Amino acid sequence: MSQSKASGRKSVAGMGSIRKKEKVINGKAYTYYEARYTVGIDPGTGKQIQKSISGKTQREVTRRLKEITTSIDRVIKIRQRASAAICSVCTLTDAKNIHQ
Repeated sequence: MSQSKASGRKSVAGMGSIRKKEKVINGKAYTYYEARYTVGIDPGTGKQIQKSISGKTQREVTRRLKEITTSIDRVIKIRQRASAAICSVCTLTDAKNIHQ
């Protein structure tokens, strides 16, 4: 059961989702948790690129999911800053060329 259903709160967009899975192997039931998260978007198809992780406990999967989504957010912020820096340099260069 996801955290949003259990507590009555909705989770933040982009945090991924966790679900409880059960599998029966040789008559014995195994329970584990699976989390899915989006890494990015495929430029060719426009579809989401999704990955999944699994673990024995919901707490373990939640911790790993938080680590992964935090690192993805850091990469996105670094790319945005680099893009903004390049745009500001281009703007300054264009301004110098115009005023010469």
